[in-house]
Amino acid sequence: MIIIGAKGHAKEVFDVLTIDAPDSFYFFDNVSADLEDSLFSYPILKTTEQARSQLKKNPDFILGLGNPFSRNEVYNLFLEYNGNPVSAIAKNAVVSKSAVLGKGLNIMPFAFVSADTFIGNGVLINAYASVHHDCKIGEFAEISPGAKVLGNCEIGAFT
Repeated sequence: MIIIGAKGHAKEVFDVLTIDAPDSFYFFDNVSADLEDSLFSYPILKTTEQARSQLKKNPDFILGLGNPFSRNEVYNLFLEYNGNPVSAIAKNAVVSKSAVLGKGLNIMPFAFVSADTFIGNGVLINAYASVHHDCKIGEFAEISPGAKVLGNCEIGAFT
């Protein structure tokens, strides 16, 4: 499985995933020049060719970037490489059974997603954020830590 990113948010996503850690992880970052070759003892893939090769072995990837536009760009690139977007949902997040969830989500620790909400692809709902009943969160939006989105609200894509 590839975590897209190898800096701040990717580290937090890694922490969410290590509760049920797969046998192997790879991080992907092809833009940061200041990185080591590994993060938490897992290799960092630094080219799209390396990522594409790894996706042929295991197509699963998880977004580990905070910027909505970067999330979208790499999400679509990995789809072109036949990648499979997987969501990272913290065990202690509360997500209603009636919520409609897109693909490639990050729902971080202690987040709350209430009844009849719609969460688009690639959305990041940060720690301690709450999205209440009947809300619609557009694709690749970011709900900041501790934010409260009250019932019947709509948050546009990439916000």
